Amino acid sequence: MLPGSSIPNNAINAHIPPGTSLADRRVIRDVLVALPPSQRQYIIWMRVPPGKYGYELLPNHGLMIMYCGRCPIVKDRTPADFIGNYVLYFDGRVHTDSNANYGGPGVDKYLFAVPSRFVL
Repeated sequence: MLPGSSIPNNAINAHIPPGTSLADRRVIRDVLVALPPSQRQYIIWMRVPPGKYGYELLPNHGLMIMYCGRCPIVKDRTPADFIGNYVLYFDGRVHTDSNANYGGPGVDKYLFAVPSRFVL
């Protein structure tokens, strides 16, 4: 998760870790710009291994970007804690009305549709 209670447009780049590749940085920035400043700190990202369900829908060799509003209350997180988080970038564009969720390693699916949606 990104630090800060609100991340304004002019501070987005400073909140993305310096070791992040330029290609990943561009996608992460696109997602952050699409969200209101007060929701940007809840963005997390991780890598999906090649060959897993949904890998081909994700950018830059399996980059998954999710909204994790409950992450502040989960102290020691494991991949299982991210099940059900909304995926905000797939099929080459930002989805601020996503119904794609992270299925988690136990489900052996990384993207799956749910009836409820993430809507700004």
